[in-house]
Amino acid sequence: MTNGKIVLGDYAKKVGVDFRFTTPLVKLVHENGKVTGAIAKAPTATSRSTPAGHCVCTGGYARNEDMLKALQPQTLNKYSLSIAIDGTTGDGIKSCLWAGARM
Repeated sequence: MTNGKIVLGDYAKKVGVDFRFTTPLVKLVHENGKVTGAIAKAPTATSRSTPAGHCVCTGGYARNEDMLKALQPQTLNKYSLSIAIDGTTGDGIKSCLWAGARM
């Protein structure tokens, strides 16, 4: 709580949202046309399946040169140094597209 206001993350935890950081998405589980779960790489390098939620929060694709060429070729023409954080390889975006999302 900040200045008497509930911060979104605090509210999400209060209603049962399970935040998992440093847990890269491997793939979404897809059954009968619906996403029913996710397989992620745990910090211990093992995989686990989790119930699917209604929101996928994923990083960008600044460290994926193929996606940059396809989606933002002008960026590669302008910048020679990427300061994007490690892990921004578009895996989450690609998983959502595989499951039927649109870019």
